[in-house]
Amino acid sequence: MTMAARTVVCTICGARTGTDRPFCTGCGRPLSTGLADLAPSGQTQFSLPDYLLHPASNRRPSRPAFLDEPPGPGLLISGAIAIGAALMFSRLTAFGAGLIAIGILLLLGGLWQRRMDRTSLERVGWAAAFAGALAVAGVIGQAASPRPQNGPVAGIALPTSAAGQPAAEAEAEPGAGSMPMERGDAARSGRNSGPGPDANNRIVARWRVYAGGEAYASPIVAEGMAILPTRTGELLAIDAATGEERWRTDLGGYVARSTAAANDAAVFVATGYSVVAVSLADGGVLWRAPIRFAGPSAPLLDGGRVILATQEGSVYAFDARSGKQVWSRHNDGLVFGAAALSDGRVYIGNERGQVFALDAAGGREIWRADAGGEIRGGLAVSGGSLFVTTRAPSLVALATDTGRTRWTAPTGGDTAPSIRNGLVHHCPEEGGLVVMDSRSGRVNWRASGNGRPSGPPVIAGDEIYLGIGNTVAALDAGNGAMLWQYPTAGAIAGSPAVVGGMVFAASADGYLYALGAPIESGGGLEESAQTG
Repeated sequence: MTMAARTVVCTICGARTGTDRPFCTGCGRPLSTGLADLAPSGQTQFSLPDYLLHPASNRRPSRPAFLDEPPGPGLLISGAIAIGAALMFSRLTAFGAGLIAIGILLLLGGLWQRRMDRTSLERVGWAAAFAGALAVAGVIGQAASPRPQNGPVAGIALPTSAAGQPAAEAEAEPGAGSMPMERGDAARSGRNSGPGPDANNRIVARWRVYAGGEAYASPIVAEGMAILPTRTGELLAIDAATGEERWRTDLGGYVARSTAAANDAAVFVATGYSVVAVSLADGGVLWRAPIRFAGPSAPLLDGGRVILATQEGSVYAFDARSGKQVWSRHNDGLVFGAAALSDGRVYIGNERGQVFALDAAGGREIWRADAGGEIRGGLAVSGGSLFVTTRAPSLVALATDTGRTRWTAPTGGDTAPSIRNGLVHHCPEEGGLVVMDSRSGRVNWRASGNGRPSGPPVIAGDEIYLGIGNTVAALDAGNGAMLWQYPTAGAIAGSPAVVGGMVFAASADGYLYALGAPIESGGGLEESAQTG
């Protein structure tokens, strides 16, 4: 008959273990060393467990392991976040500099906390320290680069009038056979030089060129070339008549929906954190100037100046020949639409619903107004009125001299309006087209649509052109009747350019299309537009 093993209690951990086992089941102490530290168990079904009765059980309850860690990693990460936030969403003003200083102190405190724990430093600290070092390098880069400032930059002379005041230069208007800026001109009126293709003919793709990647910007036409920036950061120029590539330039950064602008010598495009001037003749880079993040806003030309509103609210003016900064101004609020210019004044709208009028010669603020809703599209100027669409939704007409509201209509969205012959043409968010009297806001007529607009409409001759989904459409400017449609394999980017009997449109399928009547000698693609 085998006798049951005796149970003993370990005096180290308090666990009960049978003497038939070689080790303590609690702490692993070998029982072969003797039973001097073991005591018989007094455990019964009516008593407390031995581990509660043992003196070792009276020690302080252990905390979770993560609470035992010193605060070093948290300080490092918090410091990196603080500096990153200051660089992305602020400027080196008192607030931004203070946020950066706090971030640096947090980084130093975190490194001090982790100085004795090499294992933890290798596991967590070095990664956070590396992120912090990048942030500090960004601070140094910010300090070394030109900062936006109000008023003219010292040392750069502005053209002056006889009275000693900066002279306002004439607006650039689209000439025959050209469409040098987004939506036609610096006023962003939406008027294209045209003419468009004869709607009585069959409309075909005269040529189609692969741009090398998705295109979200609108094309422009200058010196017989269709010019388009791509999302991959290339600027390409295509012969408008033949579709032959003239040149292609790597801009060194991606383009976020920003349409180019051109004069008779150069093309200007905003890419990432710079404005680049490219030779119109051969695509060579002429100059590059640093800015805050460009976003979707497109440059405009004001005589010898290139003016651009960046996404984080800064407005810059550069000399078109040298690239030297003439002036810059910062306004709070994000800007997603292109600035407009008329009569020596630059107009911008931001996501806070604010509209600003700035002096084009020096950047001085003339007035500001509240449009009553978030502004995501651009503006348009005509006849002494500034037309703004908001997400309220509303379309607001403001007086260009004072900013006073003239009228408000209950239609809006993310696309800017176009103006011609006293009529405002607007594509509301739900689709279709609304045409209103520019003086009163009264609706003249509406046309239903089969999808959301991809960008503002443009007007050439007696026709209106716009992108609807993946389709380029032409409408009668008198009543909105559909004249023809041409489908592509991707969403139409921005607005078409209508020049010389052709319509140029970029698509998210990566192609730039030239639509027009078939060439008599036979060229062109087989795909045809649908009429009616």
